[in-house]
Amino acid sequence: MAITQSFFSDTYDTRFPNWCYENCPCDNQSIAFSAHLKIQINNGKWKTKLLQIKNEFILTNTKQNDIKWICYLNSTMKVVKNSREQTSTLQLFQGLSVISISGDIENLIKIIKRYTIQEEFKMKFQLVKKLGQGAFAEVYSAKKKQSEEYFAVKMFEKSFINSNLDKQSLLKEIKVLRTIYHDSTVSLLELYETQCYIYIVMELLKGGNLSQYLDKNAPLSEKQTAQIIYNLLISLNHINSFGIFHRDFKPDNIVFREKGNLDTLCVTDFGLADFYNQESKYLFNRCGSVGFVAPEILRDCAYDLKVDLYSIGIIMYCALSGSLPFEGNSIQKVQQNYKGEVKTSNLNLSPKGLQFINSILQPNPQKRIDLQEALIHPWFLEQNLSNLKGFKLKNKKNSITNQNVVLTPPICKSSPFSTPRSPQSPMTNPSQQSSFLTKIAGKKLSNFQLEDDSTPRENQKSNTQCNFLKKIVVRKSIFNHLEPLKRQRNLE
Repeated sequence: MAITQSFFSDTYDTRFPNWCYENCPCDNQSIAFSAHLKIQINNGKWKTKLLQIKNEFILTNTKQNDIKWICYLNSTMKVVKNSREQTSTLQLFQGLSVISISGDIENLIKIIKRYTIQEEFKMKFQLVKKLGQGAFAEVYSAKKKQSEEYFAVKMFEKSFINSNLDKQSLLKEIKVLRTIYHDSTVSLLELYETQCYIYIVMELLKGGNLSQYLDKNAPLSEKQTAQIIYNLLISLNHINSFGIFHRDFKPDNIVFREKGNLDTLCVTDFGLADFYNQESKYLFNRCGSVGFVAPEILRDCAYDLKVDLYSIGIIMYCALSGSLPFEGNSIQKVQQNYKGEVKTSNLNLSPKGLQFINSILQPNPQKRIDLQEALIHPWFLEQNLSNLKGFKLKNKKNSITNQNVVLTPPICKSSPFSTPRSPQSPMTNPSQQSSFLTKIAGKKLSNFQLEDDSTPRENQKSNTQCNFLKKIVVRKSIFNHLEPLKRQRNLE
């Protein structure tokens, strides 16, 4: 069935398929593909040009040797094969407009398909096994019919994505995944859309997650822990290089490409990731997983890229001790996490290791070390890791990762988690798969979403404990470690 209107139509560049001559937004991006190919725009003449691809942009030179470009983001991609001539033509559609490219396009297709939408999912893939289910999506392992390769497929039913918040949340996750394409993060490979569904095709990670590894092996040695933390910092360095924070680092979201190989850790689940901005305006401001989230997020303060460092510090504590630093019932854990104070004196650590964990678990982000300082910390050199990189400390004035967190606006005494700035922000925490969290928390952590306190004012208690904490709602787990979608519906 043909698609009447694409889910992605609002994201089209309105100038498509016309060439643009102003400065290209992709000037700082590397060239992913370059070749002389034939190109046709709509029904115009075929022209042979040197085409270059930078992410979602096609570039070529004018006669004056200037650069002109086209943004093809979320175009519908089709490949038409000419059996007689044994050639193929790549077509990119947006509405009635089309760009056609022919020649040796095999490598071109591999790059462009990450930024485009395809329609023939069932012709190319066979769903094999259901891996999990969430509010809007189901995750399957799937086999590609032509190559017999296996992938993870996240299938969204479009009718369930009702609100603009839901739609923008999915579009944001796709944008982040396309941006951070790297060995240390889960890879988005293709997108498909039909009349009823959206399919995100990703690599299938089979090595198990860090929760499962800690369940069997924690507490870990200091060197093993250093190896894990250093690899997470390397991954975070790549993510932060695009001005992106993850905001949900935890063992469930760290997956091995190879089972038990600590150097193959891969960060997944970018459902709460966003692009840092100095105005602190995000789709979700207050979000993360109870026990791992940075305290400044819970306090609803302005925050920066240091939030992920705190979460990695909690992971380090879990690896060394086999337990979470915050204990008690759900409300007590949130209260302790809100303060952010972690006692590390019980950990079996060298002095440099103890200094490192204390420096990244600083509740005050202004006192917390930044990522560049963490990467060159002498603790890693002391542990004699085999994969140490030659990082150098950058000029803090030029590094987005070193922006100090401004601890304003002031915390609302009556409702410290609820301010007008982020009333819709979810607190989610899917962790159904590992008994590690059962051991360290007394029970498996559930999904949480913070609701506004709807209790009549005259019935509210006058003590300093926020009634808002009592409105935490337990959610069912979403699904396994293959990037669970954690978008809860807006309860307001």
